[in-house]
Amino acid sequence: MSTEAIEGAAPVTAPAPVAAAPVVEAPAPKVETAAPADKGPDPVPYSRFHEVNEAKKAAVTLREAAELKATEAATALEALRAEYAETTTKSETALQRAQREGQTYRAGVVDDDHVDTVLYKYSKVQADAEGNKPAYGEWLAGYVAQNPYLRGGQAAVRAPVDNGNGGAKPVAPKSELSREAIAAKTVADYAAFRGYKKT
Repeated sequence: MSTEAIEGAAPVTAPAPVAAAPVVEAPAPKVETAAPADKGPDPVPYSRFHEVNEAKKAAVTLREAAELKATEAATALEALRAEYAETTTKSETALQRAQREGQTYRAGVVDDDHVDTVLYKYSKVQADAEGNKPAYGEWLAGYVAQNPYLRGGQAAVRAPVDNGNGGAKPVAPKSELSREAIAAKTVADYAAFRGYKKT
């Protein structure tokens, strides 16, 4: 299109430049800043934090080890107390048995089997309502009086040990057919006795 005028048309003029509206900056909202709060002490450096933390861990480990040792020591102590009580009970029982055996021998019961029988019978005696057994000496006197055969036994005497140096002892045969007589024969005598002939 040309810029020539067209007949009957109003002349066209270039539009006037529009002036830009002045930019008015809105005032920034006024923010009231509070006074800085107290931050407290300065933060702890990491190296110091790590050092304190490791020291606490070591202290906890030492405390746990000490508690474990204390527990083990208490357990060992209880075991020793129980063992001591058991040993004391056994020694008192052995002492009581020895004393009772002595009383039994003095009462005239000298056979070992009879002594064992008497001690067994006393162990089976029932206690009274208050939990007391009769004294052994009194009970023994009554028991031996009821069973006089207990005094008839003889003390077990151990036979002397044959050391083999005593030599052969001649045995007088009771009869020619007794075991002793047959055992005392020599081979030749036995053969003659049985009627064998050497060929």
